[in-house]
Amino acid sequence: MNKIEVKEVELEEVLNIHQYVLEMDDLHPPKTFFTDRIDGLKSLITAAYYENAPIGYMISYHPKDDSESIYCWMAGVDHRYRRLGALTELMKYHMNWSKENGYQKMKIKTRNDKRNMLNYLVKNDWDFTKVEESASIESNSIYLEKKL
Repeated sequence: MNKIEVKEVELEEVLNIHQYVLEMDDLHPPKTFFTDRIDGLKSLITAAYYENAPIGYMISYHPKDDSESIYCWMAGVDHRYRRLGALTELMKYHMNWSKENGYQKMKIKTRNDKRNMLNYLVKNDWDFTKVEESASIESNSIYLEKKL
């Protein structure tokens, strides 16, 4: 039995979890960091719970310029609860919701230095679509997508 439960939540729950996701550049962003991106867009905000403790989150939204895709914008798991399957459960929830809502693919962008996320995406058959070069190779943006 999987002990990870995924629920749709309000943004405040994401802010509480975000501070424990070590890969994020800013561990304490203001709420406006999130609302400026998703306000007015169809979005899905979820949290993963382990034994009722919030341990991870994911935010996806429908970009205005792409009718068939949902964009997985932010995802993270509390560093103290890694390897329990939270990201997998969050992804499953978002993919199922997206498919039920008529989307044909999910897109995501990560960076070359986010190796845990890159490994997860490769292992789960995401397709690379583009690399955007940056000042340092570690900061290159990598775009991927997965058919739903």
